[in-house]
Amino acid sequence: MYIDALLTFPINMSFLVIFKPEHETYFMPIFVLLMFLYFSVCEYFWGITLGKKILKMKITGYEQNDKKKRIKQVLVRNLVKLIPLDPFSIFMYDEYQTWHDMASKTKVVDNY
Repeated sequence: MYIDALLTFPINMSFLVIFKPEHETYFMPIFVLLMFLYFSVCEYFWGITLGKKILKMKITGYEQNDKKKRIKQVLVRNLVKLIPLDPFSIFMYDEYQTWHDMASKTKVVDNY
């Protein structure tokens, strides 16, 4: 997730320069929205983000044959990521799954 944030940071900054929000307080909501869209689009169409590609990881468990179920999984997965303590949830369970993986019935695995 953090690698993806670093990779997309120039795009997010370009968006802010082009559209020039009136107040700096809009930066964070816009950044969160753009990251939500980035993750959702990448995971829906390719089942992977650039950060996972670099780390040679993939997401398993996405519904392959039912587009409605897949979009629901993608949206649930990325909405749960907005919970502030979600990144720490990986340390709470034996399977090293985060809340967003459990909620969407997915799992991130090494892709070797």
